[in-house]
Amino acid sequence: MYCIVCLANEAYAQHVAVMLTSLFYQNPQKSFRIFLMTNTMTENTKKKLIHVVESHGELFFLEDDYNNLGIAMLKSETSTKSWNPIMYLKLLIPQKLPVDLERFLFLDVDMIINHDIDELYNTNLDGYILAACDDYKYQQAHRDRLGLKEKDEYINSGVMVIDLKAWREKEKQYQMINFLENNKELLNNDQDGFALYFRGEIKLLPNKWNVTTFYFEQTPRILDKYLSEVNELRSHPYIIHFCEPIKPWFTDCKHPYQYLYKKYLKQTPWSDYKFPFFISPLSVKFWKSELKYWLNRCGIRKDSMNLISLK
Repeated sequence: MYCIVCLANEAYAQHVAVMLTSLFYQNPQKSFRIFLMTNTMTENTKKKLIHVVESHGELFFLEDDYNNLGIAMLKSETSTKSWNPIMYLKLLIPQKLPVDLERFLFLDVDMIINHDIDELYNTNLDGYILAACDDYKYQQAHRDRLGLKEKDEYINSGVMVIDLKAWREKEKQYQMINFLENNKELLNNDQDGFALYFRGEIKLLPNKWNVTTFYFEQTPRILDKYLSEVNELRSHPYIIHFCEPIKPWFTDCKHPYQYLYKKYLKQTPWSDYKFPFFISPLSVKFWKSELKYWLNRCGIRKDSMNLISLK
């Protein structure tokens, strides 16, 4: 039995369905226990998600307003609109999962699973509490802000293999709620929390397990040591993470794997979804963006953050 934890509110329920559908498609012989942490979800939406999961395992809703768990005091990063305060629920997972559960795989829902997860799920943690992939190129700025050393890992929390038993043992020494209270002025997002709380207890995963949008930029915003992997990861990503604001459920998304989102969406109760625009097509901003994209596609411009296309 494979235990998966994910996190979403009503607005992201459709994307939960798509991510899980891709997971089941790539792992047809596996049985799953899916734990969905949520603070807002209608009964009708829950029924739809149960329908998505029912042939592949069980779905458990960990529903709470979470107001009594300390996250109301936490801020979200002001430099981007992509963060949502619900992200901090990742740091409260042990308080909600069954006591018999000792290991789980956390997955963000803005993802497509594109490979069998057996190798990932059974990662040898070598005594570490969690395993995840490196975050993007400019992570050192976050370390500096948090008072971390260069050797301390700063991970992308979208995919994490976690030894829950070890996490709970750690909390006996220093409860997460107390940690959040003591560091609320430092933390801008959940990744700050993971980096600081689990300092020295994080193992890095191969990047194929969390291929973020940064890998598909003309000049990838990734650490220099990973540049040699870019072509392989672009061609054969095991997990695709749509981590930038214009995600594949928008018409104007230019991600080369947007078609996979559409493919799996058709297999969910949300198959009649009408794709909106992220930027209004009536705006000058939209047409400037479109022009820049196609000038890059034609090789006339070389904008570093423009998304590439795949043959």
